[in-house]
Amino acid sequence: MLRDVRAVGTALREERYSSLEALFSDDELIELRREAELRALDARPWSSTGYSVSRKGRLDSPRRHRTGESGPRLRELHEGRPLGDFLSEAVGAAMFPTRAAYLYYRPGDHVGLHTDVDVCELTLVVNVEGDTGPLVLHPDLRGVTGDSLRALSEATNGFPAGGLPQPLPHGGAPALLGSSVPHHRPPVTTPSTIATLCYSGIA
Repeated sequence: MLRDVRAVGTALREERYSSLEALFSDDELIELRREAELRALDARPWSSTGYSVSRKGRLDSPRRHRTGESGPRLRELHEGRPLGDFLSEAVGAAMFPTRAAYLYYRPGDHVGLHTDVDVCELTLVVNVEGDTGPLVLHPDLRGVTGDSLRALSEATNGFPAGGLPQPLPHGGAPALLGSSVPHHRPPVTTPSTIATLCYSGIA
């Protein structure tokens, strides 16, 4: 079902990201797609144009998309033991599901350079429908102060050069230490939907 747990654990420890293949079956993706379509009816716009750094050093940059709450099927998969046990073994610590959501993108929507909230120590990004394009990771910026990240983001309109584009494989997901590895999503070109699954417990 998933990549060798040792390979994933090594990648997360050394590179701060990995890729999980065959995370969900085609039937599960269909179920998520149907649920996402229902949740889209109540999705909330999330649009910001400013740059900010929290007291804990978390960076946020301009973004535009809609956010929908997790539904029963996404919650079941997010909180299920098979995935949680695999991730716990990979990182060498008990991982606990903390939050999950659907994100909806229209052409031009984007998320500038940012780090995730504390409860997203480990973040999985699943393509549910359409093609959002790759998520661009910047593990080389891990450990850079929030103020320095903000200056870099402002100077590049939220999309710094370089980085490691991570495609969203069918049924799989990039896995990254989201609260510590800066990342961004360039403007998308077609309507698309993703699901984000967050876990905590590394610290």
